[in-house]
Amino acid sequence: MTTINPEFGRASTHRERETLVEAQAMALGMPLVRMYVRAGSYPTAANDLVWMNRRTFQARRTSQAGC
Repeated sequence: MTTINPEFGRASTHRERETLVEAQAMALGMPLVRMYVRAGSYPTAANDLVWMNRRTFQARRTSQAGC
């Protein structure tokens, strides 16, 4: 999972272009879950979204693994 700034089309953490992050995920054979967060978003709201998305991603991974 990565957060993307939709205004600039870049990953929020290291500022790579979204297309590079997509290519990296594809090369590794990993799903890419994106969360679009605008610059200046309220930090607590963004943290809540990250937490919810992580839980959703983990639940999907668990169900796909048959656990």
